Amino acid sequence: MRMKKNSFLYSASLLAASNMILQVLGFVYRIILSRYGGAEGLGVYRLAFSVYLVVNAGCLSGITTACTRLSAEYYATRRRGQIRRLIVIAFCGFYTLVILCGAALFLTHDTVAQVVLGDERTAAAFVPMLLCLALTGIENIFKSVCIGLKQVRFAAVSEIAEQVIRILAVWLLLMRFSNGDHGRLAMLIFMGMAVSEMFSASFLSWCYRHDIRPLTEGGCTGRPEGFWGIALPLSLTALLNNLIGSAGSVLMPRRLRLAGLTEAEAMAELGVVSGMASPLVLLPAALINSVITALMPVLSDAYANKRKIAIQKLAEKGLFVVGMIGAPAVAMILPLAPTLSRLFFGQVISARYMSILGVSAVLMFYQMASGAILNVTGYQRFHICTAVGSELLQLLLMFFLCASPRLGIYGYLYAALLASLAGALGNFILLRRVTGGVLRMKRLALLPAVCAVTLSLWTKIFYSAAIGVFGSQWAAVVAALVGAGALYLLLLRMLGIRVLQYVRSHTEPMPVLCYFMI
Repeated sequence: MRMKKNSFLYSASLLAASNMILQVLGFVYRIILSRYGGAEGLGVYRLAFSVYLVVNAGCLSGITTACTRLSAEYYATRRRGQIRRLIVIAFCGFYTLVILCGAALFLTHDTVAQVVLGDERTAAAFVPMLLCLALTGIENIFKSVCIGLKQVRFAAVSEIAEQVIRILAVWLLLMRFSNGDHGRLAMLIFMGMAVSEMFSASFLSWCYRHDIRPLTEGGCTGRPEGFWGIALPLSLTALLNNLIGSAGSVLMPRRLRLAGLTEAEAMAELGVVSGMASPLVLLPAALINSVITALMPVLSDAYANKRKIAIQKLAEKGLFVVGMIGAPAVAMILPLAPTLSRLFFGQVISARYMSILGVSAVLMFYQMASGAILNVTGYQRFHICTAVGSELLQLLLMFFLCASPRLGIYGYLYAALLASLAGALGNFILLRRVTGGVLRMKRLALLPAVCAVTLSLWTKIFYSAAIGVFGSQWAAVVAALVGAGALYLLLLRMLGIRVLQYVRSHTEPMPVLCYFMI
């Protein structure tokens, strides 16, 4: 069966393939960074990157979400002429915010580096950081419109090419100019990022002029309404979340020093958790983001046309797919994580450490998906409360737990776990009210959990058997993943779930076996 190029299945499949390639390239990228900067260098870069995340969130996150949602709505309701005005408003708003934030950061860069971040080495990265942000805005505004119009192939090509260029640019810069100074390392990384963003901005601008702009012709050409009503609350939410998250990154090394670690050890712990351990357990995020991104314009269409039943079905289907992808995928990674961390990064990370991060990651996937559904269906204010509340809870728990000599870095891990649990539960409670209580909570949580536990146990068995046969860790990892993947497909068939039929369908009856399991 041939997929239409504007269908949900086509969009999700293309984005999934693109994001999987990006995850592989991202691993190559992180390996290069770890080889040149080590754990401490990654920690300094993570501090500088926290400033970028805050500024990016405040200037861009709400604007891009508004562009995706409104472009999908205008296209569905035949108001295509308003999409051009939408893009103009988005660019004007973004660059106004960037200029203001850039001026503030330029005037206070020493204070931000020394007082706020607590490491003066980060100041060297601020100038290329602002250049990178200005180019990122062009890329993301055009990309969000492409996604809203279901033209995801342009976004996919742009992302992959950008990551390849980023890897090459950063690698060449570090190889030629790196001298052991971690502040210089952060500056060179942002310079490489700016080079890659220059390509993406140029490519998507060309795609808009030649392929996307004809789709915006005809229909109503009046001034778009509701743009800032969507963008401002979401920007505020993202800004607060990233401010709190960045505060956690800044405070964590300081609290760890109170637990008995040296400054270098504390910075190394930040580098390990943010640059090595978290990327491993977040590998399934490529597929999760694909589902969420492809779901947004479909939900926007249903919301614009007031199809409440379709919204309910799409919400449950989206959350079920997220759970059935995220939980089993993380479960397959966890038994292999200590080996993978040693092979990729030369760093030994314990199974307990990774298990806590893995459960946090699955809960975060649910929180992301449920929050996106709340945003698209007009309940942004509820999502703001749960998102900001969970970030504040994590910061508060981390502040006290990380300073305990008995916990150390595990204080951060437990804080992240509890905060993700609170955020996911809060969103689910709100979604049950939004959808009239039709979400089957046991099915959405229990079935993925059963599959995850089964796959985790068998992945460990597969790896132990393969290492005895092949004698190579790389070969054993590949064999274990292949075996676990085959087992997962078998489990889905036993449960009566046929993946392609499920995604294509608007409804999917509960398999008989699932009733007995639940």
